[in-house]
Amino acid sequence: MAEIILKVGTVGPDPLYQDGDVIDAFNNRRIKQIHAEVVCSYANPPRNRDGNGVEASLSDFMHTKVFTHRFDPISSSQAMRTRLFDGFQDRVSLKEAHVNKHTIKFGLEPNVYWYGGQQLFTDVALDLVWDEIEAKTPLLRSNFTLAPLGTQDLKSHLALSVDDFDETKRMNLVSPRYDDDTDVNPEANMIKKRDNQVLWRVLNLGVPISDIDDKEKSVDVRKAVTFQRAIIVRRKP
Repeated sequence: MAEIILKVGTVGPDPLYQDGDVIDAFNNRRIKQIHAEVVCSYANPPRNRDGNGVEASLSDFMHTKVFTHRFDPISSSQAMRTRLFDGFQDRVSLKEAHVNKHTIKFGLEPNVYWYGGQQLFTDVALDLVWDEIEAKTPLLRSNFTLAPLGTQDLKSHLALSVDDFDETKRMNLVSPRYDDDTDVNPEANMIKKRDNQVLWRVLNLGVPISDIDDKEKSVDVRKAVTFQRAIIVRRKP
């Protein structure tokens, strides 16, 4: 399952947002990631008495699955770098370990460690994180299948459930349109805020259009109906 988020109502003439513009797009991988980061307190782990992240917490576990390397200090100037997918180790300087005041460290002093390298939020990694969440908490991934939209979001936008898509298609869905006739600063020559739109007013949504237009009402049809992107999404004229 995936979602596209549409603008309800036209802000003004191009290049402003138009009714039905695809404002945002959430594929299944992105939805899994967002909820996992919140559940695991990924960016703000529970802290131990030293102020570091708690070892073996959900946050620690998620870091092991999405980062490519772990760093363990071995002196005042060096750290042991472990490549997490195969366990290969080498010594690097603390500068190479990219440690700074913003680095999230885990464990009790002096046996602290941190993660670095690339962050790869792949489906495989996220499924392992959700396996751990379900093993250690009563939470189920089946209850976290929708993009985390608030009441205010659903008053001004329409979220539609659609078939899943990859990252390239996600970027294409939300891309602006630029003037192709210029090679100089194309950002300054945006002619449409979004290149794609959905004529949502002709769809069978199961609710009155007037309710969706009403900015005082929060309308959510995502669980009621699913659409095929290839049928409803079109490139704007």
